[in-house]
Amino acid sequence: MPGLGLLNNLFGWGLSEYFPYLVYGLSFVIALLTLFYRSELGILYIAGLLPIYSIVDKTLKLELPLANHIINLLIVAMLLGWLFQKGKKNEGNSIGQSPSR
Repeated sequence: MPGLGLLNNLFGWGLSEYFPYLVYGLSFVIALLTLFYRSELGILYIAGLLPIYSIVDKTLKLELPLANHIINLLIVAMLLGWLFQKGKKNEGNSIGQSPSR
């Protein structure tokens, strides 16, 4: 097919070898955002990675620190984020004194 070569040249930029490093670096950013901003970001990030497990598998096999514990890191960040954010919500809902008549 003549069109296949065009598509191969257009989309075959060789960037797939850099995606595991992108997933690795972005995982730490998402973990921090999950911990301190919104805990739902972690589950959205993990859910977005599930369909492309081949990239996640390559990321887990990288020879970088904590590369094989990225999913665990995100889950722990989500759990701690839920605890921290629940504590913030409870502090803001304190009931003051009732107005005197």
